[in-house]
Amino acid sequence: MNLVSPAPVGDITALGVAGLIGAAAVIASGYASWNVGILHGNITLLASASYATPVLSTAVSSLLLGAVLPLTFWGNVLLVVAGSLAGWWATRRTGRR
Repeated sequence: MNLVSPAPVGDITALGVAGLIGAAAVIASGYASWNVGILHGNITLLASASYATPVLSTAVSSLLLGAVLPLTFWGNVLLVVAGSLAGWWATRRTGRR
């Protein structure tokens, strides 16, 4: 029992602990990669690539949950990608200064 509800608390399993450790490792590596990118990388490319994070997160979540993403979702993904590429193209450096 917990303090708020009379419902029993779930059991701690090896699979649950492995999932927790795996999720923590993925999140930590994401933050570490972001910091390396900010310090040593191409900021414009990093900002453009960051648009992929919510899309990939949603796609992986839908796979894990068995949810089907509608066609409108993927259409909006294409719009976000197009906007990201347009922003990158507009801010890229050319040979002239």
